Order: sequence, then C-alpha cells, then structure tokens
Amino acid sequence: MARRVGVAATRYGNYAGDRHEPDLATFARICAVLGVSPTTLLGMDPPSTNPVSSLRARVLACLEALDDENLRVLAVVADGLVARAGRKAPGGPAPRPPPDRG
Repeated sequence: MARRVGVAATRYGNYAGDRHEPDLATFARICAVLGVSPTTLLGMDPPSTNPVSSLRARVLACLEALDDENLRVLAVVADGLVARAGRKAPGGPAPRPPPDRG
C-alpha cells in the first residue's frame, strides 16, 4: 500500500496506526488508491443501509492493502469458500508463486 501511495512503509504505518496524519496531497492519493471518497475514509458518510454493500466495500479496501503474496493466499481462501458454497470460482485457482530456488 505504501508503495502505491508513494510513501515509505514506516510513514504509511504511522498513518495507519494513527500516530501521524498525512498531508492533503498524500491523503488524496490514499483515497485514490483505496477507491474511496475522502468523506468515506474520514468516517463521515452515513452508515450504509445495505450490509452486503458495506461488507464488499470492506473487502475491497482490504484487497488494496495486501501485497502480492497475501493476495495469493486470499485468492486460495476465496476459492475454497466459493467451492464450499457449491459454486465455481470465476477466475479459477490462484496462480502459484514460482518455486524458491535460493
């Protein structure tokens, strides 16, 4: 996430941990990367009356914060949940990372 926003990981960690606040330009980039409005990120939007919509927004925001390795893990878990529900995952199984040859 920090890389996408264009700040150091420690700086982003300070923002996420409520130790510091970003400047306006950085805040705007965070909103853009997360795909949410500033009012949503500030918690100023009225609560959604649609709980499914709120859950989807929450999951999508989490996706933006994950690195590639954790996205792969999440894809495997999601495939399992879809299969458990008796459905076929739309994208098929998640690609596996190349083997570690080091």
